[in-house]
Amino acid sequence: MAFRKKAIVEVQFNWIFILIAGALILFLFSSIILKQKSTADSTTQTTLLKDITSIAVGSESTTGVTNELELSKASISFGCNTIRIGQKSQPLQQMVIFSSSIVQTPLIIHTREWSLPFRVTNVVYLSSSKIRYVLIGDNTLARQINKSMPDKFLFDFYPSYADFSAAPLQEDSQLRIVVFEGGGTTFTPSTTIHPELSSLQPKQVSLLLVRSASNQNTGTVDFYLKTQSGWTSPATANYLKEEMLIGAIFTDTYDQYQCIQSNILKKLRIVADIHDKRRHELFTNTITPHSLDRCNADYKDFAVGGQSAIDFNTLKNSNDFGQLLDAAQHPVTGLATINKNLERSSCPLLY
Repeated sequence: MAFRKKAIVEVQFNWIFILIAGALILFLFSSIILKQKSTADSTTQTTLLKDITSIAVGSESTTGVTNELELSKASISFGCNTIRIGQKSQPLQQMVIFSSSIVQTPLIIHTREWSLPFRVTNVVYLSSSKIRYVLIGDNTLARQINKSMPDKFLFDFYPSYADFSAAPLQEDSQLRIVVFEGGGTTFTPSTTIHPELSSLQPKQVSLLLVRSASNQNTGTVDFYLKTQSGWTSPATANYLKEEMLIGAIFTDTYDQYQCIQSNILKKLRIVADIHDKRRHELFTNTITPHSLDRCNADYKDFAVGGQSAIDFNTLKNSNDFGQLLDAAQHPVTGLATINKNLERSSCPLLY
């Protein structure tokens, strides 16, 4: 009996040892597999970040281009001058990319030139085939923007809330609603836009209100985020030129929009300063007597005085969009007008 008990104990011990050893082996192999997967994911994320950054840099150097990019499946986050995939991030170095805060691949990239009136930069719009944009409002600006967008983007236009409500919501990951005030269209946080919106999660839908939307050059927009009970209090921003307004449509958060807008204005000041230095050289080198002294009056700085003076100081220093637009496009003293006068007189142009 003693031998039998000893044998039973030894068998039980052997099984316990086998179970422990097996568990350790499984743990070891699982750790190796997870580590390899983590390394592979990290490598993929790094490669994808480099690819997207390179594509964005290339896109900013061209204008009027639309491309759809078939990349590895990923969720891409955009912050202020930063792009992130998983745990990996990459600085964008003040690039002008208007995008939702989170974008799922595949990506769609579109570029346009932003000028005031000289070319300042190319604006990059980045979106996805999983983001749908709904424009609501019966006015010229809403129709104009809808018509100008490339077919690759998912843009829908509805003249009124009733027209939108009559259409079923599409199966998209994200919904961006843009309401254009005017022409009988108004908006308050209690406005019923579509009966099915209440079933969507806050991260799935956002709203932009274009207030008094009759002018594509300057205006005001309100950014709204959805809550469980309605909409957040609006964050208000301004836009300068249609390209910046379209940027507000593509950007779902106020902070991200303000960051990109700040980048554009920094580039405006740099480029304006370069053109102002050229103006100063032309003004200095065409003083009487000179074969081009007829051009001299049109090279005056605003500080010098005169009806045809150029207000480069505003372009370099002002944050007031009305002043910036006036300095660029005023029918008498605007930079665009003076540049045309110089062309008619066969004078060296300012830009």
